Amino acid sequence: MIIKSRQKIDSEGNIKIENEDGTFHLLERKDRIKYLGVLLDETVSFKHHISYVCPRISRNNGILAKLRHFLTLSQMKQLYYSIIFPYISYAIFAWGSAYKTHIDKVQSKQNHSIRLIFFARTFGEQTESALLLLNLLDVLTVTNVYRLQALKFTHSWHKGLLPSLFHDFFRYASEVHGYHTRYASRQNLYISKVGTDSGEQTIVYTATILWDNILTHLEDLNTFNFLKHLKLYLLSEQHSENK
Repeated sequence: MIIKSRQKIDSEGNIKIENEDGTFHLLERKDRIKYLGVLLDETVSFKHHISYVCPRISRNNGILAKLRHFLTLSQMKQLYYSIIFPYISYAIFAWGSAYKTHIDKVQSKQNHSIRLIFFARTFGEQTESALLLLNLLDVLTVTNVYRLQALKFTHSWHKGLLPSLFHDFFRYASEVHGYHTRYASRQNLYISKVGTDSGEQTIVYTATILWDNILTHLEDLNTFNFLKHLKLYLLSEQHSENK
């Protein structure tokens, strides 16, 4: 598979491997491959992965629809985290910055899940707000699940808990600017300039923007307390959207 820009002119890119007998083996080119449970496509749009995830959430929504008649609300929430949430959260650190049109497809499936749990209308003009129902159960939206995971990664880098491979993944603004600014003194990260949509979707860029917008007092908490307070912060933002 050849990773390329969406605007780049396609090319054959054939690769031949010479065998011991002098013959050649032509590698078959793919437009997507599955790696560690994630479908990677040649433009890194993750549209194929999302198309793979959505039907599986729909299938398990059918289980929610049947069991909701026999389980309590608390048990239904546990069931959601057992059979729906893993499809949303798995490797979202990689695909969660995909185009909004792709993410909205997963969000639509999550909305259906939460409406089933509350016996709410799932279609039509009288459909209840999924965000309101998510807030009632303190469940994060798809975008906020991504934000939580991205900030968890950035916080681990900030605390020096990641392998040395990621040592230069981010840079503090204070290391780049030779002069003191309020921005740099807050342990903000340096925002690299990007000129393409693909650049804005990289974890380096998105995590940097997210990190610079969180509350300053959260940065130096230990991992457990950071995640605890960060989830509360994200939930409070969700609740404010209903007001």
